[in-house]
Amino acid sequence: MIELRALAARLDLALHHWPSERLAAIELAVNRQTLRRYRAAEAEPGALFVARVAELSGVSLHWLMTGEGPQRGPVVAEPAVLLELHAGMANAPDPAAAALKAYEQIMASAASPSEIPALVRFAIKQAQAG
Repeated sequence: MIELRALAARLDLALHHWPSERLAAIELAVNRQTLRRYRAAEAEPGALFVARVAELSGVSLHWLMTGEGPQRGPVVAEPAVLLELHAGMANAPDPAAAALKAYEQIMASAASPSEIPALVRFAIKQAQAG
């Protein structure tokens, strides 16, 4: 069974992903009063809400629910990232290999999905410069 106060504390940490409570409430599609009640352990959030917090904030759903394991979840990119890298590295001797290598490095170093576009731009710029 999940201890409500511990879940509320982890939710509070995950909600620091957003610059304000107002923006978090908007993106999570919940009113601010409800969000405050979840953070204060005055109400138990539903599973879909908790899953959405994990997905949008980049924390591990398992950690958010249980407090066990790593706090950050795996970063998953869309296939479009690999395609963009491949197109940007067209002048490399082996564009597919260069794109795959850059993709693996990006996925290993990205702390959150929001960092991926900047890392892709950097990798393409580096490949085109040298």
